[in-house]
Amino acid sequence: MKLMPSYLTVEEAAEWTARISGQEFTPRNILALAEGEVLPVYVVAPESTTFLYPDDSGDRTIVMKGELVRITRTLVSGLLATGETLFAEYVKSYNDGSSSTFTTDFRRFVVPIVKVGDCRFMREDISRLASSVALKNANQCEPSTRSRWELNEPKRFQGYRRALFEYLKQANEAGKPLPTAHDVMEHWRDNPPPPVYKVNHDGILYYGAKGETGEASAKAIGQAINGLVRKN
Repeated sequence: MKLMPSYLTVEEAAEWTARISGQEFTPRNILALAEGEVLPVYVVAPESTTFLYPDDSGDRTIVMKGELVRITRTLVSGLLATGETLFAEYVKSYNDGSSSTFTTDFRRFVVPIVKVGDCRFMREDISRLASSVALKNANQCEPSTRSRWELNEPKRFQGYRRALFEYLKQANEAGKPLPTAHDVMEHWRDNPPPPVYKVNHDGILYYGAKGETGEASAKAIGQAINGLVRKN
């Protein structure tokens, strides 16, 4: 199963968000969220660039070519409008949670251009976004519809389905709404039940009856849930 990269391009961020949340996302959607400061966006500096400290002291700092820095909302707006913008600002965050915006001096320094392809998003931010979208979608389901369900126990269980059935059984006996694939993955993430041995961003890994490894995506888990229940 493919793992989410530590840093994602705009296209990868859209693809992974759609895969995990089950909702369509485009690169432009991702940039729009970044413009709205829902998502922090970083760029790989195309050239070494000199910036000035925000305290008007005249001190300078240099962002080296290839360095990854967070850009401001203003720059993201430029990327959305034309696909490229001047690398004129960046944000530096501190351990106490504060941040400062550094700007360059157009009159004295050459300012390179950054493009959409230079943008990067952190895995943790995309995972958090996708999970929140998936949870929102699940909560928008009609509660009465999600609550009226019964288990349909099969004669044989394959792969991880017995563990899934037991989880659904507990939810049913507790009178809870029908769990989603996202609910299952979150419940298993820290303590996966055998034969599941790992929960990834978009699915699970498990051992088969003969010790072989198998994988199931979030979509496949959702299909397995539907196969184990009867909705009234």
